[in-house]
Amino acid sequence: MFLSIRKYVSNCQVCGAHKALNVARVGLMGHYKNISISFQIISIDFTGPFSRSKKRNTQLLVVTDWFTKYVLVKPLPNATAASIIKFLEQNVFLIFGVPRTILRDNAQILKNTQFTSLIASYKVSLWYSARHLSQVNPTERTDIIKNDHRLWDTF
Repeated sequence: MFLSIRKYVSNCQVCGAHKALNVARVGLMGHYKNISISFQIISIDFTGPFSRSKKRNTQLLVVTDWFTKYVLVKPLPNATAASIIKFLEQNVFLIFGVPRTILRDNAQILKNTQFTSLIASYKVSLWYSARHLSQVNPTERTDIIKNDHRLWDTF
């Protein structure tokens, strides 16, 4: 009788749709990002190159706070590790505090030894966004309005 009941229940579509699973739940992808203060986790990225502006800039360094969604933008003539370091130290770390985590993409300029040694000296953990999945980085979703091809860096 046990086997016939088991067979009946295993073939019943209603029973299969409403029965609770007896296996462990599949875990979540990655870790939950518990953010409680501003500039605890930031993301950085470069946008560009754009047409050269009157101020000779071609790139934008964009820093986004995950908690408040506050965006900092710095026009730069070119993407160098020295310009990233200077901007982060003067305009982010000294004003808002040193973040615990920085999310960045896999750009070579962000893998520079100068940049990684700065991050290590401040004891900041680095997260990499997934390749070919730019939606993970909130900086990629930031809309920056460009009003003129030669005046895009004048905000």
